[in-house]
Amino acid sequence: MLLVFFWLDLAPYLWLRGGERYKYQEEREVNAVKFILLAKFRHRLTQANTNKTDEIIKANPQVKVISMNWVLGRYDGVVIAEAPNEDAWLKFVEPLGDYVTTETLVAIPRDRVMKIIEHR
Repeated sequence: MLLVFFWLDLAPYLWLRGGERYKYQEEREVNAVKFILLAKFRHRLTQANTNKTDEIIKANPQVKVISMNWVLGRYDGVVIAEAPNEDAWLKFVEPLGDYVTTETLVAIPRDRVMKIIEHR
């Protein structure tokens, strides 16, 4: 698999109409943090880069890659993953810097945000 990833694989995890719960919420680990990595390649990818990505994924079993997709537009790819904490995520992302520039977003489940807002 190559390092890149997103939209169609995210669709089943989006909030459903009619007040239904997130499908993803039922599947995720309770304490896992969801990360969205936006990737842009530094140069034309090689087979060695592809192999290194696979090695990075295997070397970091704490990080569960949910989806990896190519995208059209400003970024070349998107990775959606879960990790137990930011330390595990940084250990996963750091080696990618040799051939990819990244921007990471932390996703907060809607129900969690709603609880925080309601308790103001």
